[in-house]
Amino acid sequence: MEAYLGRALITRTLALDLAGFPAGPLVARPGPVQAIQGIEYVARDGTTASIAAYQTRTILEGAEIWPVPGQTWPLPAHDHVAPVTLTWRAGYGDTADTVPHAIRQGILRVAGGLYDGRAPDTPAVPETTRTILYPYRVPRLV
Repeated sequence: MEAYLGRALITRTLALDLAGFPAGPLVARPGPVQAIQGIEYVARDGTTASIAAYQTRTILEGAEIWPVPGQTWPLPAHDHVAPVTLTWRAGYGDTADTVPHAIRQGILRVAGGLYDGRAPDTPAVPETTRTILYPYRVPRLV
């Protein structure tokens, strides 16, 4: 269900390793993002450094992280495959009852359909369930 929705349902910590800092914001997805836990990078001298000051903006699919005004992202080491790591906590909460009711209902419908032994050509998420989940689905460009 998380893959279908493009969201983290139960709280967990996620990390994204990057080849460098982007020209624009770092993007933490999936969301909902509860907290940015850290931005670390390997500096050009080979030491690991953390970025303590940054701005965040909540977006539909997660969060954007920008350098503070007047600053830019630092230049990481070139001799590492993924010198930048963004770590964040995402999800609606620690228990199932923190997940929105409509999503829980969608999960129950899908599980019920699997239990009933649907035919192999039945879609993973039936049309009626997709309608319930539509407001929570993050649009993706393919």
